Amino acid sequence: MRRLTEWLIPHFRSVPESERSVQSRAMVVAWIGTVGFAMVLTLVEMGLEWASPEGPRVFLRPLIFTLAALMSTAMVMRASYRESAKFYVHQAVLNLALEHQALFDALTDLPNRRQFHDHLKRALEATAVTGAGFALLMIDLDGFKDVNDTFGHAVGDLLLQGTATRLHTSLRPTDLVARLGGDEFAVVFAEQPRESVVQVAARLVELLGQPLTLGGQHVQVSASIGIAQCPEHGADGDLLMHHADLAMYAAKRSGGSYALYTPLMEPTRTLAA
Repeated sequence: MRRLTEWLIPHFRSVPESERSVQSRAMVVAWIGTVGFAMVLTLVEMGLEWASPEGPRVFLRPLIFTLAALMSTAMVMRASYRESAKFYVHQAVLNLALEHQALFDALTDLPNRRQFHDHLKRALEATAVTGAGFALLMIDLDGFKDVNDTFGHAVGDLLLQGTATRLHTSLRPTDLVARLGGDEFAVVFAEQPRESVVQVAARLVELLGQPLTLGGQHVQVSASIGIAQCPEHGADGDLLMHHADLAMYAAKRSGGSYALYTPLMEPTRTLAA
């Protein structure tokens, strides 16, 4: 029955489970009805030709008629169910495209801000259970506005795509690289000693500072990276991002490179008299 169903309904596996059962029952009912109708007509045909002098050939025409009725029903059902299956295949492709659009940045195809926050939340929950920490890296391109102003936004977009490729290919599959917007990127770096995280940040600064040829233009920018570690620098997503941002701005003020968050980076507050 499964092979028959898959022949009658191409892409049958793409049809939702509830719709599969409906179409399977409809197919069985249609076949039973077709067989019953063909048998009734066959009996009528046999009764009319019983007295004919054709001998054994009296059964040939009813048999041919029955087979023709079954085949014609099968072809009609196949054509009808094929269109139904095409609809569900198209709907599945559309749903995947919408899901991808909701979770990935349209320009760089990196995870977007929404997916970044979901991943950060799961990482914080895992840390609360296992105690295994992680590092958050906030990355900003220094001189990106000058590239846009000098070469145009098309070259700026190519620079963002090139940066995304460099980040994605230089990190592990277990690390999440996301574009948060503009020239701001973030990395959730899976559990590693502090020394390893610092080494990765130094390597990323060097990598992102290398020149690129984009749209016939030679472009070079630098990167500032701020590092905050969980749970040492915060066990809350907003707090961790705030601390990583403070470290990034500290690195930017020092002329680029990277910085690890320390409480000394907190802005001083003075109370009015």
